[in-house]
Amino acid sequence: MGKDEGVTGDNTIIFASDPMGTKSKFNSDTSEKKYNYSAGTGYGESDGSIDVYANHYGASVLRAALQGMETGNFTTSEQDLMNATTVTTTDLKNSVSYTTTDKLYALASGGDTTIKAGSSDQIVLSMSQYWNSNGELFSLRSPRAEQSTHVLLVRSGERVVYTDVKSPFTVRPASNLNLSSVLFASAAQAASSGTSASGTIKAGTAMTLRLDATRISVSLHTTPTQVRLRQRREVPQAMWHLSYRAMTEPMTGISVNRLPVQRP
Repeated sequence: MGKDEGVTGDNTIIFASDPMGTKSKFNSDTSEKKYNYSAGTGYGESDGSIDVYANHYGASVLRAALQGMETGNFTTSEQDLMNATTVTTTDLKNSVSYTTTDKLYALASGGDTTIKAGSSDQIVLSMSQYWNSNGELFSLRSPRAEQSTHVLLVRSGERVVYTDVKSPFTVRPASNLNLSSVLFASAAQAASSGTSASGTIKAGTAMTLRLDATRISVSLHTTPTQVRLRQRREVPQAMWHLSYRAMTEPMTGISVNRLPVQRP
């Protein structure tokens, strides 16, 4: 979806193509909440707390659910590849634009037929490409200006609508991917040695990221005739591929199909 200039380093914004986790309410009830804020987030230069409406994203159950997904849905190595993004939302009760910083965040409304991602809401997600799946409803972080207990959400394939904060809906958050350890990404089918694969890649097909293993969770130890991979921490369901170039005669003709992972 493109680089977020508000995030340091080489990166790209990503958006969940399908709902994540279980349905979540925006908030537990319609009463006002106490919001604990940090210095420099829109409420002043020191930490404090303030009363907010139930449709305040920072004090929402929705935001807490997304924070839980960061650790519950992603391995430590995957979390290391996700950059925190600072987004701005309106506090209607206190007439303040405040910021929150998380690795997973709900998108913002940009109007009746527009939703936006990025630290400055600079990426517009078109309905035809990103949210056209048969009336699916998923939550946004934007409050409805006309009612302190209403928030906005997406009805896929139709428009942005509103609902009560107590109604549970699916969650399709955005995040930011750190590209510094990504060698390349491809949706093409991999071919084994001596064979070829061809065909048309459908629009929206998920890509597989090829990562520089030495910059994430594994280390490589090599000798002229042996390559040993050591995993520094648990990475469930990880698949490691070894690419090499024969530089000396003893390496010529060696074929590596699977590497046993040695854990310390």
